[in-house]
Amino acid sequence: MKKLFPFICVFIVLCMSCSSPKSREPKNKNKRSEETIPVEVTRIKKETMRMEISTVGTVLPFQEVVVTPKVAGKIDKIFVKEGDFVKAGDILVQLDQTDFLLAVRQAEAALGMARANLANLLAGTRVEKIEQAKAALHQAEANLETTSNHWSCGPAAIGCGCCPV
Repeated sequence: MKKLFPFICVFIVLCMSCSSPKSREPKNKNKRSEETIPVEVTRIKKETMRMEISTVGTVLPFQEVVVTPKVAGKIDKIFVKEGDFVKAGDILVQLDQTDFLLAVRQAEAALGMARANLANLLAGTRVEKIEQAKAALHQAEANLETTSNHWSCGPAAIGCGCCPV
């Protein structure tokens, strides 16, 4: 190996001497200058950088709620628009009161008829008939109260939970 060392050194020196410094430079100097890109130099300054991302997707709600009235009827007024934020107890719609008013009047008429029947029976009938008339009177009073409660609460506050069902 010691005998080979001088030959290796001579070989390396010869290889280096054969290569000229011109071969290390680029062959086309002019071509390189044509490919240069102009650059603008400015001072560094701190600014807010706005970034915008466009995408396609589907928006889903946090919670879905099905709103159903306790009483059926036609909607007279709508107090909210699509997209409005609402919370429990908010009045959403008002129902047409015509049907409710007719039901109350009908219950009042039935109550009046039951009172008249009771008065007629009290004027000279048997005890069983009087008890039947009193029961009919109590039933008519209960119907009137139930209908009045639904009328006073139902049209203005659908689903508020304040009306007895």
